[in-house]
Amino acid sequence: MLFAAVNVARRLNVDPELALRAMSDRFAARVERAEQLAMATGRSFTELTLEEKDRYFDAAKEEGR
Repeated sequence: MLFAAVNVARRLNVDPELALRAMSDRFAARVERAEQLAMATGRSFTELTLEEKDRYFDAAKEEGR
């Protein structure tokens, strides 16, 4: 599947490594922002349920649009 994704990226004239790095950076930034949002409400991100983490992550994603 990974090779197929790389081939599609190349056909679209997208550097697959740069695209993956950019996406990874965006994801890491969103997780860090979700942690900050949780801390701002007095919550520890590591102690949240998966659903709560998802809500904070979605809020961080909305900020980045």
